[in-house]
Amino acid sequence: MPSSSCESELRRKIDQAASGLKPTRLTPENVSWGTGPDHGKLWIPENLAPLAGTPAYARLTDEQRLRYNQYYALQMAEQFAWLERYMIIGPLRGLLRGALPTPSMRAIIDSFITDEHGHTASLLKLARMARPDLYGSREFRFFMPPPLVRFYAALAARLPRLLCGWVLLVGVLEELTILISRTYKESNDGIDPLFATIYTLHAQDEARHCRQDSLIADWLLVDQGAMAKGINASTLRLAFTAYYDAGWGYDQPVRQVAADFSDVGAWETELLEEAKTSCSAAFNGRLTDRTMLPITSRNAERYDMLGDVIRYLSKIHNS
Repeated sequence: MPSSSCESELRRKIDQAASGLKPTRLTPENVSWGTGPDHGKLWIPENLAPLAGTPAYARLTDEQRLRYNQYYALQMAEQFAWLERYMIIGPLRGLLRGALPTPSMRAIIDSFITDEHGHTASLLKLARMARPDLYGSREFRFFMPPPLVRFYAALAARLPRLLCGWVLLVGVLEELTILISRTYKESNDGIDPLFATIYTLHAQDEARHCRQDSLIADWLLVDQGAMAKGINASTLRLAFTAYYDAGWGYDQPVRQVAADFSDVGAWETELLEEAKTSCSAAFNGRLTDRTMLPITSRNAERYDMLGDVIRYLSKIHNS
């Protein structure tokens, strides 16, 4: 069990975080949507798209590269909408069904959920405005997580205290949004301003969420017994490995470009392989670079289960 001094310090941090809560920045109401994204511009910084810089990418025409960039931007928007709905809101609601360490924690979780609803609505609206012809009645067209990722999210929603490693996974993914926003800011005028605005507002909320993730992790993990920590560590490794498996997640934008341009279809397999290889290298660079993800680095030092899984995945992606 945690010492009384540690418990008091945690309560102080929770109360301090609750006193600094702010309204959600990214909501549909806070965005000037205009007529939607500009189809003549990149929708995501080129260096964030997996194929960028590969030999296969160089073979694409300017129009094909632009279309690929826009499809990958749609996938990225869908990715964060899916994560926030299923990997964050679900477990947070589960936490509210049990005892909380202080009323301030309820305020933090309620605010967190409100933020994520605003984000999900905004990101899905962005995708639909960008390409209404692709979506119809569907919300997710490009981001299709594998069954194990879906299963882990469902389990975390049912058992958010036992399988509380979800908050460490979420913390990594949320810190990535800050890195993405920074890349938008550093990009030139070729980036669509609506997409850039969405990710700027998103990152402003996520910076607060990263601190909240750490508080929730401190609360849930500090008094877990050895058996519970072992279960947590094993399921977290499975979830991370499934989520960052280079065998999925990069094919839909490529396949859509191949469907749009008949000449691309002949070397679709080559494009897919180069996207997977590129993403594997980029993943490893992000997770092991303290300057890119400093909060993740600190959490990896504090929680062995996160540090172990990062080292495990780094080894896989380097092999």
